[in-house]
Amino acid sequence: MVIKPLARGLAWFAVLLSLTWVGSIGAAAPAAEKPARTWSEHLDELRRHAVKVGVQVNDLTSGRVIWENSAKIPLVPASLAKVLTSYAALKALGPYYRFKTEIHASGHVSGGTLQGRLVIRGGGDPYLFARDFWEIAGQLKAAGIDKVTEGVYVDNGFFQPQWEHLCIDQHCERGYNPVISALALDYNTLEFRLVSGKSVGQPARISWLPPSDYVAISNRTTTIGASKPTQLQILSKGVQQEARELFELIGPFRTELPLGAEYRINVADPLLFAARSVAEIMRRAGIEVGPGAGAARIDPKAERLFVRQSPPLGDLLFGLNRYSNNFMAETLFRVIGAEQLGTPATAAKGAQAVTGALQQLGAGNSELTIDSGSGLSRTTRASAHTFNLVLVDLYNDFEVGPEFLSSLARNGEEGTLRKRFRSGTRDLMVRGKTGTLADVVGFSGYVSDGSGRVFAVTVLLNDVNQGWEAKRALDNLLMSIPELAATAN
Repeated sequence: MVIKPLARGLAWFAVLLSLTWVGSIGAAAPAAEKPARTWSEHLDELRRHAVKVGVQVNDLTSGRVIWENSAKIPLVPASLAKVLTSYAALKALGPYYRFKTEIHASGHVSGGTLQGRLVIRGGGDPYLFARDFWEIAGQLKAAGIDKVTEGVYVDNGFFQPQWEHLCIDQHCERGYNPVISALALDYNTLEFRLVSGKSVGQPARISWLPPSDYVAISNRTTTIGASKPTQLQILSKGVQQEARELFELIGPFRTELPLGAEYRINVADPLLFAARSVAEIMRRAGIEVGPGAGAARIDPKAERLFVRQSPPLGDLLFGLNRYSNNFMAETLFRVIGAEQLGTPATAAKGAQAVTGALQQLGAGNSELTIDSGSGLSRTTRASAHTFNLVLVDLYNDFEVGPEFLSSLARNGEEGTLRKRFRSGTRDLMVRGKTGTLADVVGFSGYVSDGSGRVFAVTVLLNDVNQGWEAKRALDNLLMSIPELAATAN
């Protein structure tokens, strides 16, 4: 499979870690049809492009449902499921909840040497990066530890199984099909950076982040001339001898970027990846580290050296919802379950906790089938009515609602709505979550025309036959809601 390079800055966060399998949505749009003028005309337009249509619109000023269609029929929500996960998390954990990662010394510290292992206990932090361990390595050095004799190990027992790979399509190596574990470094992904060889015919120059000996490379790339297209493949052959994951990079390659083109790929073994990466960071910080690496449970007698806390949950929801981050949603899903039902954290407990929160809010048993925190599932089901129960409740909850609203994408700005409603809709304000699979299109969020009236809106389209047309019909409805609401009884 040909791999495309990452865009720079925050864009890789959106492009690679979002559910971006769009099927026919990228197709060119044909000429526009006559615009719909009534609720029924909008419904007809939606039905031309989707077999199943679930809609509910609530006026948040009056509290009334002003329009709905099949609102209690459960449909596949795709990434709209993150709205439900966010709701359950905010209600159960609160916006100031922080995930904890513990650093333990399993052995005796004497004269600057840890005679034993450094063990890292994962606590389900969905926002843990190599840069955090540079800080931790500096703290270890400042505390007088110059040597760890037996290496670095990971205790991932908080999650069961200790890791799992979710994949909804044939592109399992891509970041939107996440690898989930209690300790996850850089979303359990590896960034390759390739620079063209010095001349045509030479192999590309390859580096990776975070740097470590976890990676083994088979470089079968060839630098090509500027007139030819790059057709790079990056293939994981799994963990091989010496506990290293072998990656084959194959095909013609060229980039004019002086720092190279970046490609992000899932790792096969997140425990080894984290242990070896942290060990290399410590070495570069001036700490001698033994060769051991892998999984280990923390000895009850081990000394806890440090606890690293994540940013608060309210801040983390910004990335989860605005950029539709599947890894973050699935990790949070499991942590909710553990906090509500006890350890270990599992997907089944997450499903039970989220379902319970929604049923307590008023969702009927027949309206829900929750088995995913991100929507990376064909069997997750929820009704438009369920989503609007959540939207209405959070809008009126001053304790946690502001964090939820600020996490949503906004039209014409950053996030999954950045390219929508940018022209001809100066007064329209949209904050919401989008959902897309090959035959699913959805929206759940808020619409206002700036007059003070705000509407909670959920649209679920399943068995979509023309993705681009369905998305355009949905957008037409959202733009018309303030005007249509004025005619509602």
